Amino acid sequence: MIDKRRDSRTKKSLAVTYRTDWDDLKTGSRSIDISPGGIRFPVQRNLDLETVLNLEIHWPLIPEPIKITGKVAWAKERISDRSPFELGVQFLEIFPDDLGTIQRICDDQSQESDTISCLG
Repeated sequence: MIDKRRDSRTKKSLAVTYRTDWDDLKTGSRSIDISPGGIRFPVQRNLDLETVLNLEIHWPLIPEPIKITGKVAWAKERISDRSPFELGVQFLEIFPDDLGTIQRICDDQSQESDTISCLG
């Protein structure tokens, strides 16, 4: 399989909330990894490829979540009782300042950002 990513992934466990355009229910998860081009996280229900998601990514070093529009680039089943599926989401719409913050998250090597939960 050819890897089409432009950016390398960084393993980060960040609080993520997401919702689809057709469902107002926000659902929470934790990222597995992130890059300036997208994010991977486990989910309870599978979503179709190309499904548009409104994401909020929470990083403890900033007060407000990063709001990004993305689309499901890939989905796969996983062996887990908690989250039977995993999504790869490609970022579609992101403000330049938020892209800079995502890059800082990827560059941050501290353990603190890997372990703090931001979901309240």
